[in-house]
This record gives sequence, structure tokens and C-alpha cells, in this order.
Amino acid sequence: MEEGVNRKEILSEKDVAKFSTISLALETYNDIFSSFDPRPYSERALSSDFLVEMKNASRDLPGGGIQLTLLMPSGKRNIAYEAIIRRRLKEHFKHRYDKVHTEVSRIKKKGYLLVAIGMAMIVAGGFLKMMENHTFWSNLIMFLVEPGGWFLGWTGLDHFFYLVKEKEPESSFYDKMMSCDVKFLSY
Repeated sequence: MEEGVNRKEILSEKDVAKFSTISLALETYNDIFSSFDPRPYSERALSSDFLVEMKNASRDLPGGGIQLTLLMPSGKRNIAYEAIIRRRLKEHFKHRYDKVHTEVSRIKKKGYLLVAIGMAMIVAGGFLKMMENHTFWSNLIMFLVEPGGWFLGWTGLDHFFYLVKEKEPESSFYDKMMSCDVKFLSY
């Protein structure tokens, strides 16, 4: 058995097969956190470099069953810190997951509203065209309402097909990481 590795941290081959593994080597626990944030590990912001590395490593992994293995020098490990860091990572991933899904939901609601208003404007324009007496004002309203309806309708559809799609990589990352299993191992 490797020196400095706890027996509980060794997974059987059957357990490993259930997970997609992301392994990152750290020099200290501070590598996980922002160097500008002096708060304790339980409240500290995660490092953008750390998150970028995790996003890159998880990009091609299937969802569910991700194991995040953080490798630390054996002489620098602290089990109490590791428990706090595990909890902090879980909190961060859950918070970001909720935030991204709230934003996607907001974008979809706005899309529905824009499409509905656009369709109502198009229908109103159609009714105005059917009127027998066309006055200057009815023509003016018709010329404003019809293109406005098309614009709002297409903008609403743009929310569904493009704006939600832009959030997909971030949503997928936090969806995967929210349920990840965090392990610390020595090297």
C-alpha cells in the first residue's frame, strides 16, 4: 500500500467503473481557492483557475457519477480541512446550479412572453387589415403593429434557440459537479 494513503480512500475496480474521474494535483489547499479572499475555507470563493481546469476536465465526461480526486502532497494533508473543503465545494456547485437554472427559467419565461405579445400584435394587425374603413390612424397602427409583432415573435424564439443554448455548457458542468464525489489522495 502506498505510504500516506488511507485504506478508506482506495476504491475497488468495481467502484471506479461507476465513476468518471477528474484528477487534479494541488500543492496546497489554497490552490482551490481565490488568493484574494482571506476568509476561512468554509466561506472562501473558489479560484477561477481551479474552476476552469475542472470545466476543461469534465467537458467530455458523461453526466452523473463523477469523482473529483484532488491529489495533495502526503505531508500537507489535513483531514479536518478536507471535510470543510468537500462541504464548500458541494455548496458552491449547488449554489451555481440553482443560479444557472433560475436564469435559464427566466430566459424561457421572457421568451414565452415575447412570443405571446408578438403573436397578439400579428393577430391585431390582421384584424386591422380586415376593417373596411381604413383611416390614417388604423393604417399607421397596422404598419407599426405587424412588423413589431414579427420582431417580438422572432426575438422570443431566439431566447429558446440561442440564449438558452448559450447557458447549456455552464448548466451541464454544474449539473455534473453538483453530485460529484470529492476525494483527497496523497502523492
